[in-house]
Amino acid sequence: MTGVKRALLECVVRLRCTESVIQDMIATLGPVAPEQQTAYDAAHEIYSTCRMLLAVLDRDLLARVVSGCECDMWQVLEPLRRVRPSNGGTGWDPDLVQELRGLNFQLD
Repeated sequence: MTGVKRALLECVVRLRCTESVIQDMIATLGPVAPEQQTAYDAAHEIYSTCRMLLAVLDRDLLARVVSGCECDMWQVLEPLRRVRPSNGGTGWDPDLVQELRGLNFQLD
């Protein structure tokens, strides 16, 4: 669980601080424990997405932000809300990582 907590901390700090502050924090905390690396990487990837930023909005605010979408974004974002520790989730899920990766592919 420390890998998930570390990733969450870095993602929250990244929203408000410069890259130099983030690098100082990472240097101070030291490396992620090897047994926590998988959880850290997955949580970091999930919490770095725009979808997770949308998933933290309450239903009414989300409806106003995505009013042009022709789908129920509340339902679309449910897996992201479910994985959040504040909602009882583990903070990461390998299947969710794969789903998010599939949304952001590039054709070379």
